[in-house]
Amino acid sequence: MKNFEKRRGRLILPHPRIFYIFPTIVLDAMENSFYRLVEQIKTEAEKALSRLSFLERAVFWVFMPLKINVDTDKGVASLVILKDGTIQLREYLSPDADNTIQADFETLTDLYQSRDKNQFIQAETEGRIKIISHNRKGQQAEGKLRELLSS
Repeated sequence: MKNFEKRRGRLILPHPRIFYIFPTIVLDAMENSFYRLVEQIKTEAEKALSRLSFLERAVFWVFMPLKINVDTDKGVASLVILKDGTIQLREYLSPDADNTIQADFETLTDLYQSRDKNQFIQAETEGRIKIISHNRKGQQAEGKLRELLSS
């Protein structure tokens, strides 16, 4: 990748006419797989939120919006869960996130696909994945994130 510069998981090309999505920013193939994974997580979470009962939604509204950063070697993203149960996917890290998931892409993919609790515990013990809570709201959401990756 000569003459290219990586910034925050995005590939900056020296020539603006080469397959750009945003001006001078292009997502390479590795990042596309990262965003596909994050999009799958977003879709699954939206379906789960739509199945909440009225009482669960009332409790849910108290904690929203919830911002979750996903930081891997293949890309970064932020999921913002809104009060209405929709989730916004942003291709950058939120500066005021409630939680951060840090992992290499392969570990995150394996854990998401297998949902094996023992594998999750082992990856966390080895330091291959970290779920960091930045505030009280994040601490309360941390259990659900762990459940998503190890149910």
